[in-house]
Amino acid sequence: IGGRILDLMPKEMRRNALRLMKKAIESDEPVSYEDNIKGKYHQIYLIPVEGTDKRRTFQFIVHEIDDIKRAEIDIATKKRELEDVMDNMIDSMFITSRKAKIINVNNSAATLTGYTKEELIGSYPTMLLSKDSIPSFFDALKKLQAGNKVELLELTVKRKDGLDVPVSINISFTTNLKGKQGKLVVVMRDITERKKFEEKLKVALGDYKNSIEELEQFTFIASHDLQEPLRIVASYVQLLSIRYKEKIDSDADEYIDYAVEGVKRMKGMVDDLMDLSSIGKADKSLRPVECEKVLDLVISSLGTTIEKSNAEILRDPLPVVMGDNSQLIDLFSNLISNAIKYRGSESPRIQISVEKRDDDWVFSVRDNGVGIDPENIEQIFKIFKRLDKKQSGTGIGLATCKRIVQHHDGRIWVESEPEKGSTFYFTVPLKQEEDYE
Repeated sequence: IGGRILDLMPKEMRRNALRLMKKAIESDEPVSYEDNIKGKYHQIYLIPVEGTDKRRTFQFIVHEIDDIKRAEIDIATKKRELEDVMDNMIDSMFITSRKAKIINVNNSAATLTGYTKEELIGSYPTMLLSKDSIPSFFDALKKLQAGNKVELLELTVKRKDGLDVPVSINISFTTNLKGKQGKLVVVMRDITERKKFEEKLKVALGDYKNSIEELEQFTFIASHDLQEPLRIVASYVQLLSIRYKEKIDSDADEYIDYAVEGVKRMKGMVDDLMDLSSIGKADKSLRPVECEKVLDLVISSLGTTIEKSNAEILRDPLPVVMGDNSQLIDLFSNLISNAIKYRGSESPRIQISVEKRDDDWVFSVRDNGVGIDPENIEQIFKIFKRLDKKQSGTGIGLATCKRIVQHHDGRIWVESEPEKGSTFYFTVPLKQEEDYE
């Protein structure tokens, strides 16, 4: 008491105190200000009062508000950061009250709709939607308010200039500290380019489908039309072989043999082409197929080949799958025949296995044959691709296998190393009979 108040103040505080004391004297009104004193925020009040000796005096009230001030700064910083994030988003964001009245938007929202931020705030998202889109938006909002999950919506925004813009819309509620629904957040994404791409893709897929159908039709007709001239050529060549064998010279006999083999090979190719083209025309409605019976039939039909090659067939118990019985017979027959055909120095040993993996049956046909070079792995399922020209065959077998597996909504691949054998895998979905009804 009796000392100078300014002497109690840190030096950095005195200038403001003197300035505000003068202001308080001139206005005869209380003055308050905030100051950072020794690293902490304080609220200072200067209240002019009339002393007992009629002289002007002051009440100084100093209140430390460091925690409150720093919390305010932190909140303001986070708010600014959030606004920066919003304004730099590609997607358009609308923040609304629970009754869907817009209270904040970002820059992208203004760009998308053609309205200014000021025009958007206070309006409703439904005012921006086309008439056809509004019912879907309200249905989704009611579903969300009831606590149910809402899928992404694809609606249409009506811009200020009258243009329609296709958008995907996601709506969600924020939650307050008590876990209750707070503000509604509507996020819109312009999908104009995606829609254009989808339309182009739809057209391209339609053209592709037509091309495939025309190609399959051409293959079928060409193969069918080749049958008759081939039968004629085969008949006359065989007649020549029977009638003139060993009656001309050895060169003629050799030429006739070449012709007979060539006709047989050509007929095999035509038959395989017709089988391949018929797969795409097959009925897509699949039925339960007992793979055990399929494999029994295949092994029986290949009995002579298996016996001659001294092949050993090992097998796991096989399941019942939804499929095409005749096509699965062709599939197993081709894979087992190839395993025997491309055998190594040892007798063929073929293991047929199956396992459940995710939503598929995964079948495998493993052999101990010559294997495949890694550079040829991607080529073997292509039509007419024969890696060993010395072996008989048309080069259509594995292409047929691929087409059959695709017809069953599966996939086929091979793992192999030269001289270490190959394993062909294919999948059949784990679907029930009602899935095809």
